[in-house]
Amino acid sequence: MTSSDDPSDLDPLDVVVLAGGRARRLGRDKSTVVVGGVRQVDRVVRLLAPLGGVVVLAAGPAAADREPSRTDGVVVVADSPGSSGPLGGIVAGLDVATTPLVAIVAVDLVHPSVTLLRALAREVRRTGGVGVVPVVDGRWQHLHAVVRRDLGPVLARAGTGAVGAALADAGVVGVEEDRWRAWAPDARPEVDIDTPDDLGRARRSVRGTAGTERGDDGAT
Repeated sequence: MTSSDDPSDLDPLDVVVLAGGRARRLGRDKSTVVVGGVRQVDRVVRLLAPLGGVVVLAAGPAAADREPSRTDGVVVVADSPGSSGPLGGIVAGLDVATTPLVAIVAVDLVHPSVTLLRALAREVRRTGGVGVVPVVDGRWQHLHAVVRRDLGPVLARAGTGAVGAALADAGVVGVEEDRWRAWAPDARPEVDIDTPDDLGRARRSVRGTAGTERGDDGAT
């Protein structure tokens, strides 16, 4: 089934954008680095807007520095104090999300894919599961995933555990690359900004597209 065949693809999908990381290897706040002429947090919010839901920015302790320039449709929350790392942002974001399914996206993803997130949501609906994560080269890309909103309390009980293990223990499953590439062949959920070299590559990959950058589904 393609996205055009499934009317549920028109349903809004809230997104939790994880922006509270310490970015030790990069040496600076990932949210505020400039890529394609704009701050990374603003790029991600803009590229995810076609999902039609609320963007929940889990901004850690420095929320004021990480807020997007445009706040329409954006809710900024602090990470859950009972959980650490990305897990704290996921728990806090799911707590205020409103749609039954919620996308989980890291703020440092260079190419967040609306097409892939919609396809992952479709897979959760089809299977009746609690969430799905794309797999690239055998590795879970758990910060480009879709889960059920009511998974929050289950993840909260994981406390300070690793996010990948917490998702797996909660019943989230991986989708192998050959399957999800059939749904979103141009998606690159594994490309992120962890180091200065990554930042340089990200800037080169979107150079000249400021103001007109498009997601892989053609949405501005």
